Amino acid sequence: MATTAAVLAFVQAGLTTITTLLMWVGLFGSGGDFEALPLILTIAQTIGIVLLIMGGVQVLGGKSRNLLIAGAALELAICVTWLLQFAMAESEGIDLLEDLKAGGIAIAIGFAVMPALIIFMSVSRQTSEYLRSRRR
Repeated sequence: MATTAAVLAFVQAGLTTITTLLMWVGLFGSGGDFEALPLILTIAQTIGIVLLIMGGVQVLGGKSRNLLIAGAALELAICVTWLLQFAMAESEGIDLLEDLKAGGIAIAIGFAVMPALIIFMSVSRQTSEYLRSRRR
C-alpha cells in the first residue's frame, strides 16, 4: 500500500506538472496582467507537485506520510476549485460551450481520483505497519 501510494503520488505529480507548466506559460504570456485565481491555482499546483514528490520519497524511505497526505489533500482542494470553476462557467445555452464545460468537469473529477486513492492508501493499516516497521 505504501509503495502504491508513493507511485500514484509520482504519477499525479507528473500529470499536474504538465498542466502547471501550461498555466505558467499562460500567465507569463498574458503580458503581466495576472488574475488572482489563476495565479493562486498555479502556485498551489506547484506546491502540490513538490509535496507529492517529497511525500512519496519519505513514504518509500519509511519516514513519514504527512507530506504525502498534505500534497494529496491540496490536490483534492485544487480539483474541487477547478470543478467549481467549470460548473459555474456561463455557457449561455451554446452546445459547444456546454460540451467544454462538461469536459472540464470530467477532467477535474478525473484528476481527483489519484489524490483520493493516495490518502486512502496512506492512512491504511498496512501503511501504518510499514512505517512502524521501518522506524525500528
